Amino acid sequence: MTDQALPETPEEYGDYFTERIDRLNQRIEDFQIEVDLSSPDVAERFREVVIDLRADHERIGEFARGLRESAASTFREVRDAAERSYERLEGEVATAWADLRADKATEPQEYRAAVHEQAESWRTHLDRLKLHAKLGQMEARDAATGLDDAYQRARPELERAGEAAGDALEALKEPARELMAHLRRAAKDFSRALD
Repeated sequence: MTDQALPETPEEYGDYFTERIDRLNQRIEDFQIEVDLSSPDVAERFREVVIDLRADHERIGEFARGLRESAASTFREVRDAAERSYERLEGEVATAWADLRADKATEPQEYRAAVHEQAESWRTHLDRLKLHAKLGQMEARDAATGLDDAYQRARPELERAGEAAGDALEALKEPARELMAHLRRAAKDFSRALD
């Protein structure tokens, strides 16, 4: 994130950020539809994810309202906080989609591809969170290490689940679901600590 790449006035950035929030809201809406179209057990597992994404979207929307009203002296600070929050939510939406695709996979090869996407999505999301900790609040770096440890423990399990996918595909998904729930909670706790 550089100053040259982002609008420089509160009004311009407010418009720019609002457009991006609206696009992200559409992705959340599409995710909600996909969850609603899923089987009842899948829909139940992702119900809380949708609630969290909507709550975070509403919280980030507060930035757009505040940007237009911010004084020039605080504009960059508010803008950068808005960017960090947006990027975190964008990562949460991407990982939620990857988790849903893995959960809904019905064929071993589809599950293997989804697990790979899931692991990569989480890695990207966690790297972004750690960067924000480094740039923003140095005391959050210890929490970032714990978050990274959680991911490092989860990744081999995901890879094993993807490699072993066969006749017992549904039985393999449950441990992966638990790992994703654990990672999601750890990422959410860490993300909130940055705010």
